[in-house]
Amino acid sequence: MDVETLTSLLILVFVVCGALYDVELSPEGRALHSRGYRWRRLQNWFPMGVAYAAFYMARYNVAAGNVSAVRDKLGFSSAYMGWVLSAGSWAYAVSGPFTGQMTDRIGGKNGIIVACLGAALCNLSLGVLFLCKVPFVVEQVLFVVLYAANVLVQGFGTSAVVKINAAWYSTSERGIFAGVFNIMLTCGYYLSLGTGSSIIGTFGWAYVFAIPGAALFVMALVISCYVKSSPADTHNFSEEILPTTMNSQRISSSDGEDNEFYLTPKQQMQQLMRNYTFLGYLGAVFFLCWARDGFLNWFFSFFDAVREAPLTSSDTAIIGGAWTMGGFVGGILCGWLSDVIFHSDRIMPIFIFSLLQAVVLGLIYLMSATCSVMMLGGLVFFSSVFLLGNYTLLSYTVPSDLSQDIAAGAAGVMTAVGYFSTGLSGAFMGNVVGRGGYGVWAFSLMVASVFAGVFTLLGSYFSEEGMMMTKEQAAGTPHPGDFEEMTPLSLGSVSSRRASIVRLNSDFVVSPMPLPRKSPLLEQDEAASF
Repeated sequence: MDVETLTSLLILVFVVCGALYDVELSPEGRALHSRGYRWRRLQNWFPMGVAYAAFYMARYNVAAGNVSAVRDKLGFSSAYMGWVLSAGSWAYAVSGPFTGQMTDRIGGKNGIIVACLGAALCNLSLGVLFLCKVPFVVEQVLFVVLYAANVLVQGFGTSAVVKINAAWYSTSERGIFAGVFNIMLTCGYYLSLGTGSSIIGTFGWAYVFAIPGAALFVMALVISCYVKSSPADTHNFSEEILPTTMNSQRISSSDGEDNEFYLTPKQQMQQLMRNYTFLGYLGAVFFLCWARDGFLNWFFSFFDAVREAPLTSSDTAIIGGAWTMGGFVGGILCGWLSDVIFHSDRIMPIFIFSLLQAVVLGLIYLMSATCSVMMLGGLVFFSSVFLLGNYTLLSYTVPSDLSQDIAAGAAGVMTAVGYFSTGLSGAFMGNVVGRGGYGVWAFSLMVASVFAGVFTLLGSYFSEEGMMMTKEQAAGTPHPGDFEEMTPLSLGSVSSRRASIVRLNSDFVVSPMPLPRKSPLLEQDEAASF
C-alpha cells in the first residue's frame, strides 16, 4: 500500500469516527434530540462538509503547483504566482462583508448552492484555459481573473455554513460539533496539498482545477436535494427549532430608569468597529493569517528549492497528510489545553502557542535542507498544530454576544482582515522569493507569529469593559440561557465563561454556551477574587 492510499484511509477513518461520534456518542446531542433528528442533521451537514473540503481543494490548488518545476513549465515567475494568490485573497477580503449580508437575504441553502456552482464554473473554466492554447498574455490575465472570482464566490458558502449549522445545533452542542466539522474542513488541505503533485504528474496542471470544479458541481446537486436551512424546512422535525442567537442588542439607560432602546444593525456594527478589544483581535487575526497562509502557500516551493532532490508525489502526500493531521489535532488539543491546563484562560495559551509557532517555523527553515522527509513531515505536523490550533483558539476571542442581525457582517469584517493579510503576504512573498531567496520569507513568518500573540494581549488589555454589552445590558436581552461576562477574554470572566465555535477555518462566529445559574454567595466570592 503506497503512502497516498494509506494517508487517505487514515483521514477517512477520522471523518467516519467524527460523524459517528456526532450522531451516536455525543452526550449533549443524545440528551437533546432523538436519534432520527441526529441522523437527519448528519445528512444535512455532511454534504456541506464535503463541499467545504472541495472549496479548500479549489482554493489551495495553486499552492500545490507553486514549485519551480511547474512554474518554469508554465512560464510563470514566483512574483506572478504571488500576485495570483493575492488576487484571490483580496477578492475574498473585499467581498467578505457583503457576501455575508447577501447570504442572510437569500438564505443559507441558496448561499451554499451559489458558492458551489460559482466556484465550479470558475475552476472548470481554468481547466479549459490551461488545456487550450491561448496567447500567453491572455492566459495570464484570465488566470488572475478566474482565480479571484473563484475565491470570491466561495464567501457565500462560508456564511451559509454558519447559518445552516447554527439552526440545527443548540449553543451547548456547538463546541463539540466544531471539532467534528473541523475534521471535514481540514480534509480539503490534503485534497489540494497532498494529492496535487500526483494529479499534476499523472494528468497535468489543468486537472488541479478541473477535478475540484467537477466535485463542486456534483455537491451543488447533492445539497439542493438533501440540505435544509433549518429543521422548520423538514416535515418530520419542523417543531425542533433551536434558539441559536440573541435578539437585537438592547441598551438600558444608565440612570436606572426603564427607558430602553434598540440599536440597529448599522449602529451595532459602528459600535463594534470603535471597540479597541475587537480591533486588537483584528490585529491578531491579521498577523496569524500572514503566518498561516504565507507558510502554506510557499512551503512546497521552499522545500523544492532547498532540498537536493525534488519532492516526489509520496513526499508531498506525507507533508500534506502531516499538515492535515496537525489540523485535526491542533483544533482539539489547543482548546483542551486552554480549558484544562489554563482553566479556560485563552490569553496566555494563544501567546505561548504563538511563540512556539515561531520556534517551529524557524526550525523548519534551518532543518528542511538536510532532514529526512519523515522528519520534515513531523515539523510540518507541529507547525500545523500551532498555526491551525492557534487560529481555532483565537476564534474564542470573537465577541460572543453578537445578535443575528450583525453576526454575518462582523464575521465578514474578520474575514476581510484575514484575507487582506493573506493577499499582502502573497504579493510580498512572491517578490521576495524571486529576488532574494527564502530568508526574509521565514523571518516574516516568525515575526508575524509573535505579533499575533502580542495583539491578542493588547485586545485582552482593552476588554475589561466588555466587548459589546455590559452585564446589566445583557440582562435585558432575551435569551434561553444565563450568561456571565460577555467578553470571552475578559480577565474577570476567563474562569467562568466558555464559548463555542459555529464557523471554522478562516472565518468564525462564536456563540455563548449557557452556564448553570450560580448561587449569589458564589458570585460574591468570584467578584471578591477580582
